[in-house]
Amino acid sequence: MANFQKKLNIKTNKIHSLQHELADQFYQYYNKKEKFGLFLGLINIRGENWAFEKLSQMKTYRLENNKKYPIQWIMKK
Repeated sequence: MANFQKKLNIKTNKIHSLQHELADQFYQYYNKKEKFGLFLGLINIRGENWAFEKLSQMKTYRLENNKKYPIQWIMKK
């Protein structure tokens, strides 16, 4: 029964891998559903370590400046 529940959760959340989870965190931060594919593509190209670093920078930026990290800065290397 536990395996069935795990499979069910994966299908309902549509998160299949660590890359999807990271892209979902970017999506939740910006709340822009249409950008999920962009975030997933960037993570595929630049790697998971890059994504963890950017998420950390985004959280720090929000705490220091009380506003969201500009999405244009994510596109830059």
